Amino acid sequence: MPTRRLSRHRPRSLRAAAVLSLLVAPGLAAQRPFTAGAYAGQSAPLLPLTLVTAEPPLRDGAAWAPYRDRAVALRWADSLVAAVLRERAPEVTWIVPDSLRKVARRNTPMLKPPDEIGHVALRGWKQEVAEPVRAYLRSYTVFLNCRYVMAPVQLVFREVKPEQEAPGDVVEAGLLLAWVDSRSGTIRWRETFSARGASPAAALLAALGAAFPLPG
Repeated sequence: MPTRRLSRHRPRSLRAAAVLSLLVAPGLAAQRPFTAGAYAGQSAPLLPLTLVTAEPPLRDGAAWAPYRDRAVALRWADSLVAAVLRERAPEVTWIVPDSLRKVARRNTPMLKPPDEIGHVALRGWKQEVAEPVRAYLRSYTVFLNCRYVMAPVQLVFREVKPEQEAPGDVVEAGLLLAWVDSRSGTIRWRETFSARGASPAAALLAALGAAFPLPG
């Protein structure tokens, strides 16, 4: 029986996918920015980060030394995130972490402290928010008379490898954000933004700039 020769030509769809993968640089793949204009005039709680870390060797180097204390790193990251959202997405009135903490303290036990909600669980790929996180978020939005919540889920820094390094870039920040509809308990938008900079602050600001771009 004659043998069939396998074609060395890839299907067009596979070739197109291969070309696309070459066009999209590592860490910069298909990042969908947040469309603040779609929620203009609304208020939304901005949750605090509870996971900010650096991978080795960056974690042990001089660039990360100011942030080795977890409480310091969390306060620093929260302040940058809040400042950028207020500046670059003013369509939404952001209720920032410090304000949420004050509201929670005045309304214990009705509201869970925002640092204890457990929203780091949103880093999975399920579209539905599991209990009890869903109930905690809903209690805030009912109390504050709003619907959506912006959850900075995690922030991870790593050292840029020499072969990946552009002039001046030594740090990469990966910021995962989720926009939650508290009424339906679903995640309406979730994206990881990766960007590089000469310092952790520069890398985080670049990632936030990609998430909340200014109008062109």
